Amino acid sequence: MRVCVIGAGASGLVAAKKLLDFQGLSPTVYERNPDLGGNWLYGAPGSSVYRSTHLISSKKLTQLRDFPLPADWPPYIRHAQALEYFRRYADRFGLREHIRFGTEVKSCQREAGGRWRVTTEPGDPETFDALIVANGHHRVPFFPTFPGSFTGEILHSQDYKIPEPFRDRRVLVVGAGNSGCDIAVELSGVAARVVHSTRRGYWYVPKFVFGLPADEFGDRLRRLGVPSRLFQILARQSAAMVLGPPQRFGLPKPDHALFETHPIVNSQLYYAIGHGRVTPKPDVARLDGSTVHFTDGSAEEIDAIVCATGFHLSFPFLNDADLNLKDGLPVFYKNIFHPHIDNLFFIGLIQPNSGLWLPRRVAGGAGGPCSHLAFPTPPGGDPGPAGHPLLRLPAQPAPPSGS
Repeated sequence: MRVCVIGAGASGLVAAKKLLDFQGLSPTVYERNPDLGGNWLYGAPGSSVYRSTHLISSKKLTQLRDFPLPADWPPYIRHAQALEYFRRYADRFGLREHIRFGTEVKSCQREAGGRWRVTTEPGDPETFDALIVANGHHRVPFFPTFPGSFTGEILHSQDYKIPEPFRDRRVLVVGAGNSGCDIAVELSGVAARVVHSTRRGYWYVPKFVFGLPADEFGDRLRRLGVPSRLFQILARQSAAMVLGPPQRFGLPKPDHALFETHPIVNSQLYYAIGHGRVTPKPDVARLDGSTVHFTDGSAEEIDAIVCATGFHLSFPFLNDADLNLKDGLPVFYKNIFHPHIDNLFFIGLIQPNSGLWLPRRVAGGAGGPCSHLAFPTPPGGDPGPAGHPLLRLPAQPAPPSGS
């Protein structure tokens, strides 16, 4: 069975490796860049990694089970180490020979018999029995729209790489995600003034709690069988003891319970605010030349705006009819399985509270095909992906990791 994998980033590499673990599956991985790594390939088109990027999840809870991160690397690794890790992973499991670098997928068309005709540039069209989409969800930047016009520079965080171009300038960072907070803190070391606009309240979690990476501390509580509600209370109290409540630093009060959305893992934003290096502001109300007005009635003179406002999901090589769109957004079972097309899979469309690579391995195992996995029946009695042909193939044990 020939399987097409789109993308040689974290998700695509894991999917390819799991496909090779089982009999009868032959992956072909298309990667538009000249090297693997996807988002971790610093400087490549579409990469949102900036020079100072570190993981916000710990090494222990990010590494893949069958390929541990080096023991002498720090608890929170740098982006260059992440890329090196995936290069070693590809070499260890012989993935490079299955990757076609510098090849972009232009279209995927379902044929009458259900197979996929994949057109690439360069290359001739090829036909596959199954399609795994792992092209990432940090490709197409989302820009907010504000009333008025701005005469300064506006860029997305995807295009932010180093702080030096903003030296002695007045910068507004819009967005309270992890990237937005990191960039605001980094810019505060060189900019004349940094203003950070957030439209809602978020929970802020320190990187270390009682000397442990925050996610490892949480994992220990879970392993002790702490009920979810008590775990939430303990996590909130731990964050409050280390950092304090957000509103004490001029940040909005969270409008949701901890872990209902992805928390901000940052120990430095409070420090920068407390030292006057970053000024928190609410949502932008309007733009007027070089003046930015905020919803609290205040205004700031700004030279540049960095929008750390997220990304659009984009699958330009697929027809809308194949995406099960609801209100303009694709809907898949467990964010992996198409509910009606049994040979179409999506890997990486999840946002866990810790490292993403391990859940990708679990998802890659499902797509590649772990017949021992049990999937819960969703409301309405839909049995989900249990009948997928990929999940019915005989399993072949993977080779020992040390061989």
